[in-house]
Amino acid sequence: MKYFLMVTLLLLVGLSFTPIQAAEVSDKQLDVFIFTSTGCPFCAKAIDHLEKVKQSTYPNLEINEFDLRKNPTFYEMYTDYANAYSMDTDSVPVTYIGEVATKGFDADRIDFALNKCATGECPNPGEIVTQYLKDNPRQNDSGDKSRTIFGWVIVGALIVGGGLILLNRK
Repeated sequence: MKYFLMVTLLLLVGLSFTPIQAAEVSDKQLDVFIFTSTGCPFCAKAIDHLEKVKQSTYPNLEINEFDLRKNPTFYEMYTDYANAYSMDTDSVPVTYIGEVATKGFDADRIDFALNKCATGECPNPGEIVTQYLKDNPRQNDSGDKSRTIFGWVIVGALIVGGGLILLNRK
């Protein structure tokens, strides 16, 4: 038992003198796409975290922010990214780094994705979405709208016809 305690104590003392390796600064270009909304506290935290990481570790981090409240035209792009990454479009922030999509604010997951991209091959999220849209073109909605209008015409005709039948039943 004494030997076990002595070995454990020596290991702890030895580890305490081991230098802790600081995060290396990466000069690799990293692209982040983040969809936010003005007034969202988690969006603000995510942007703040990305800015801090850019200053401390990844100076070539390109933060592409798309605020859905300030510019509603970004919603189509938001749905394209969500579809390409098999995500829901029910909340913000959503952060895309390489092949990793992060819903909400999760600093550990964002850091993991950044580190993965900084140390290896990492596709640009924009390129992933472009390829997805080539493979899965958007459907034209005009056919669906004409079917919807036709359905409402049929419903209206049934209501009017039913009303006429009820009035003639005297």
